[in-house]
Amino acid sequence: MESTERVLYGDGIETAHFPNRADWDDAFWRNKYAVRLSAQGVLFFVNADNEQDALDYVIDACEENHPGLLLDDADMVAMTPEELDEHLCGGNHCRYLSTHNVSIEAV
Repeated sequence: MESTERVLYGDGIETAHFPNRADWDDAFWRNKYAVRLSAQGVLFFVNADNEQDALDYVIDACEENHPGLLLDDADMVAMTPEELDEHLCGGNHCRYLSTHNVSIEAV
């Protein structure tokens, strides 16, 4: 279950989403990442084994709680294969993020 809280990050206080809060608190996986969907400015903090797993957690969280951050079927049908390839795909259901601008940073 995703949790949200205000955190001090970078130059100020931001709202951050924690898709796997229990894993974050317990440091279950080796690494902690800040994942920003920069076109929307949405920040996620994720505990994961690697960057791809972190993206998978974020995409799954978007599917459950932030569907506007994912491409819908109409968007994908309207795109050429080359345009679709510009978007990151992942998560349990292979969904595409709606932004091209994703940054991942180990924290």
